[in-house]
Amino acid sequence: MRRGLLRAGKEKRVARLDAAKGMLVGYAPIRTPDVDMIPAGDETVIATTNVRHLVRFASARIWREIG
Repeated sequence: MRRGLLRAGKEKRVARLDAAKGMLVGYAPIRTPDVDMIPAGDETVIATTNVRHLVRFASARIWREIG
């Protein structure tokens, strides 16, 4: 999501997204350029292909099934 906003030149939206990270519990920055965030409504979900491993730590679903 952030990468798409940067490409589109949406600086205000990037700033709002950056501000929102302070509201998340347990936020940890991702340090790779190849990761996106998929908004999933009011629910916080890890979008992944590795549900079996990550579901032990948080709500996780196959990324293609979110939406």
